[in-house]
Amino acid sequence: MDVACVQANHVLAMGVDGRDIERCKRAAKEFGALTPPIVGKLPGGGRIVLNGGCEFAALREMGAREMNAVAVDIRNEEDGAKISLLLASLKRSPDALCEGMLIQQALYAGDVTQSQICAIIGKSAAWVSKRLALVTRLDPGVREFVSRQLLDPGSAQEIARLPADKQYEFAVGVVRDHLPKSAVEKLVSGYTVEECPDAVKRQIIKDPQGAVPRFMQKGTDRYIPASVNLQKLRAGGIGDQIAAVDITMSVLGKSLYELWPETAMPFAKALARLSEDFGSMIVTIQKLVSPGKNQGEEVRHAN
Repeated sequence: MDVACVQANHVLAMGVDGRDIERCKRAAKEFGALTPPIVGKLPGGGRIVLNGGCEFAALREMGAREMNAVAVDIRNEEDGAKISLLLASLKRSPDALCEGMLIQQALYAGDVTQSQICAIIGKSAAWVSKRLALVTRLDPGVREFVSRQLLDPGSAQEIARLPADKQYEFAVGVVRDHLPKSAVEKLVSGYTVEECPDAVKRQIIKDPQGAVPRFMQKGTDRYIPASVNLQKLRAGGIGDQIAAVDITMSVLGKSLYELWPETAMPFAKALARLSEDFGSMIVTIQKLVSPGKNQGEEVRHAN
């Protein structure tokens, strides 16, 4: 078909930028016209692009005189607009997992780098890395959830940020409870921050739906165990707070006595923080309970 005889579709052109056209030009130079435009033939002999506006623009900029195209008879431009809309609705990209597998295959071929793939498909390095994560960092069982459309690709990308041995159990809970991507993103982000206590991490993995409400809160309050009524404790004043700590320390002391270094490993970070907090709290309590004794010690040290 003669390129000069085909009218560009200005509506379709609004969704195309220079980078898209450059990508189409590179593809056409290397592989030829992979997706020929669809052109509407008007009764008076005019022709207008109905689909493939980017490919058509690339061919024109390359100075092509002829092109392969699919011709469709239309009554008028309004009729052509309906067909363009239908074609746009039928156009479907491969899902994220499929894209990740295609990227991985291209990299395994050895003749392209990840940066080159970014340039070819017009996506950022972060986008390509996330797609690859679905294949390289995601548990095979979770990938199966995606391929069976039980788990959306966006949630799977978030789950890939979790430790490999935690992904499947967490994904089972997400699928079971029908959690949306927004909830999955909050839970995974909460799990991966350094200050997240081990008890909260276990709840996130084993009971993701139960952990969601705490991540609706802001700051460190989200890490308060569900068994603690923080609002009531704050309102109760110092007396209730001392009593609560006294009881908690009694229960904790018995639990710690039954632990061994090996069984304490999952709680190592939390126990280290607790040890530091206790150390500073002891100094403060001593100053409050025996102020004269502490002042005397400070004077002796000064002398």
